This record gives sequence, C-alpha cells and structure tokens, in this order.
Amino acid sequence: MPKLNSTTIILIGTFVLLVGIFSWQYWSKASTQKQATVQKQFISDFSVDAVTELSITKGDTTTTLQKQSDQWVITSNNNVAADDSAIKALLNTLHDSTIQATITNTTDQAELYGLDQAQVIHIVAKNNGQTVADVQVGKIGKAYNTWYGTRNTDQTVYLLSGSHTSLVNDKWENV
Repeated sequence: MPKLNSTTIILIGTFVLLVGIFSWQYWSKASTQKQATVQKQFISDFSVDAVTELSITKGDTTTTLQKQSDQWVITSNNNVAADDSAIKALLNTLHDSTIQATITNTTDQAELYGLDQAQVIHIVAKNNGQTVADVQVGKIGKAYNTWYGTRNTDQTVYLLSGSHTSLVNDKWENV
C-alpha cells in the first residue's frame, strides 16, 4: 500500500468534514421546515355550524346574536335580522385561524398587541348555552393576513393566521 503524504491526509479529512457538515445542515433544515408546516388550530374542535349564540364586546358595547331557524338575529337590538354573511365570515375566521407563533405567555404588554381594554374585541361563541370559543382579538399582525389574539382560557398571546377584517367590524351592533 502506498504511503499517503500529509497533504493528502489533510485533503481527505477536510472532504469528510465538509460532507458531514453539509449532511447535518441538510437534515437539520428539512426537519425545521417540516416543523414549520405543522400549524396548530387556534380553537380546537370548533364547528361553525354548531354555533347558536354570539356575544361580541368592544369597549362598553356588547352585541348579542342568536341563530333562530337558520337566521341570525341581533338579540341586543330587538331581534333585528343580522347579516348572515358577516356572521359566517367571523365564524369561518375563528375556525380557520391557526397559530403562527407564540408571542408571550402573559398579557403584560396587552396594549402593544391591541389586547388592552380600550382596543380588544371579545368574542364568545356558544352552542345552546355551552361556550365553544372564547377569544380576544387584538391588532393586525405585521403581515396582512395575521392578527394577535388570546383564548380566554389562558393568557398566552398568539400570532394567528386569518382574515382580521371579519373580526374587527366596527359596526357589530348594526350587523
């Protein structure tokens, strides 16, 4: 067997090291990308069609709605017919929203995310008196299709995907 000089040994060692680094980065990146594509539903086990009552509060104003014979009415306004498409859009957004990131585990900086008393929109969805969703809607995120929110069951602030527009209708009392 021929004797290898030190330059050849260094080149072979460098080659093996580079192949190892490349392999590690490749597999690490693939694993990270796979984790990023797995998104958790913001409200688990939420069925749009099962919701029979809604309460939407912003500031001192609360609008209550109820589904009566497949028609939504504003019970806080003498059972005036509500805009079914606006209610459906709101419920679909709640259903379709997924957690993009956990921002913080406390609401100490609530104002920064639009979750303080002056800005927050509190939405409670019920099915025959049983709460199925209880969320607080904050500001729009940095991307157009994201928003900040919390579930009333915890104080964690999340960055969520979904259409923020259907959740922040300023005229809920006139839906």
